[in-house]
Amino acid sequence: MSSPSSTRSVRIALAIFGVAGLAAGDEPSRPPGDVPAVSEAYGLDTQTLVIEAPEFTGRLDSTAPALAHAGFFYFNSPGSDDPEGYFAPVRLPAGAVVTAIQCWVNDTSAANDVTISFQRAQHDSSNNLPAVFAMGGFWGSTGSLGYEQPGSPVLNTTIRYTDGTRRNVYFLRADLADDTALQQCRVSWHRTISAAPGVATFGDVSTDYIYFRAIEALAASGITGGCGSGNFCPNQNVTRGEMAAFLARALGLHSP
Repeated sequence: MSSPSSTRSVRIALAIFGVAGLAAGDEPSRPPGDVPAVSEAYGLDTQTLVIEAPEFTGRLDSTAPALAHAGFFYFNSPGSDDPEGYFAPVRLPAGAVVTAIQCWVNDTSAANDVTISFQRAQHDSSNNLPAVFAMGGFWGSTGSLGYEQPGSPVLNTTIRYTDGTRRNVYFLRADLADDTALQQCRVSWHRTISAAPGVATFGDVSTDYIYFRAIEALAASGITGGCGSGNFCPNQNVTRGEMAAFLARALGLHSP
């Protein structure tokens, strides 16, 4: 039972800080398909998405061989004297912020290095033109032989699958040869809360209200429509029924 001192503002602010981030993008995350599912933890702390080497199935050159196991779950490009480009999708919720990427590689070559990059492929629906961008440049092994853990520069890249007229997808590229191998890459990311709009949605929640951003994120996510008559009633107590509605909408609860 809610205590008399509990207010709608405090309860909803706590809820949004726990589940927000879903509203930061403008569409839900894509289905994970047959790859490991994205972590479903909520909150704003750092999470980790593991992308294993066998997920690098896309090939820059259609004649390049499929990656092959080279030991200890490291995979190389068999028979390739020079590095070939391979791609794996990065599947994260819209609005997620990617902060860093670290990969585990084995470089046994004095001539070749493992090169990694985080990339965004974009299609602009206004002119029907595609483009590809490297997010944060390229990184990889240093040329010294052995197992290494090369990491990306600081990224702070926000995942946006729909951005104006642009439609985006995100992926990792790894350039591998017969004498270089990759085991996994670990993407560090966190959820975030949508930026506050310039105009308030509710008549009783001004733009300078302490919980304005959190309440607006709830509204943008479809978690709340307010208390009626264009208001949110920020100081009104929350009933158990209302809290059930907030949680069910925020978590997408349903019966199969």
